[in-house]
Amino acid sequence: MRITVHVPDDLETQVRMTAVDEKRSISSVVSDALKRYIDEKRRRMLGAKMLELAGTAQISSDVYREIEMGREDHDRT
Repeated sequence: MRITVHVPDDLETQVRMTAVDEKRSISSVVSDALKRYIDEKRRRMLGAKMLELAGTAQISSDVYREIEMGREDHDRT
């Protein structure tokens, strides 16, 4: 899919330099950065939801194990 975006000149320079340094395409660098941004945003939203639920419900002692399993599963993809 093609998406056109406008970025500040200094960011474009950094993206181009990163692509050259890592011997990757600009598209792969930008795609990776967007994926990481979206993943981090998702993690923060899930964390906030967990804190919200923790205040209103009893949490099983297995909650930490489940969270870690979720992180490990996500990191493998």
